[in-house]
This record gives sequence, structure tokens and C-alpha cells, in this order.
Amino acid sequence: MGIGVLHPDGANRAIWPSGSSHVLLRGFSIDTRCQGQGIGTTATGAAVALAQRAYPLSDAIVLTVHVDNIAGQRAYARAGFAHTGRTVPGRTGEEYVMSRPLHPAKASTAAMR
Repeated sequence: MGIGVLHPDGANRAIWPSGSSHVLLRGFSIDTRCQGQGIGTTATGAAVALAQRAYPLSDAIVLTVHVDNIAGQRAYARAGFAHTGRTVPGRTGEEYVMSRPLHPAKASTAAMR
């Protein structure tokens, strides 16, 4: 149905220039026969939850998505990801970089300091 890999501190500087602790969600895809059923949104949420438990010291989760993959971008947005404003070259063309805080409460507390 789907697959993905969580890679701690796995993004290069083009994807995650701050160098802060992060988790890269990579190789994430849903079988085309299963798309359009909410599985991508659910799986993205599950990947975020797993990263929160497995990497409690990481600040963010980051991914890249092909510019033409509108459905993927929507699924990621529903899971709290936002475009960073950066693009990187991918194997099949340009990709947007998207990220979200891994621990939103911790991020908002830090922002108030």
C-alpha cells in the first residue's frame, strides 16, 4: 500500500540549511491503486507520530515533494507541513521542500522566549 523511511538528521544543507536536529521523511509513496482514499494523509500523520516518539530531541520533520504532485502536497499540508520556500532538484525534476515542527508545543514555547 505504501512505504517511507524516517532518517534522523538525513537532509543535506540544500534541503535543511539550518542544520538543526531534524528527521527526514524520504521515499514516501502510496501505491497508485490506493491513492485518493485518504491513505496518504493517514500515513503521513502516522509517520509524524512515529517520528515524535522515536526522535524526541529533533526539532522538525522535513520532506521533499515533486512540484507536480499536488495530491501529495495536500496530504502533507493536512498533516501540518508547510512549504519552506525552497526547491531542490530531484531525480525526476524540481521538488518543493516542506517541513513542520516535530513537537509543536515545544516550538511555540521556544518562540515565546
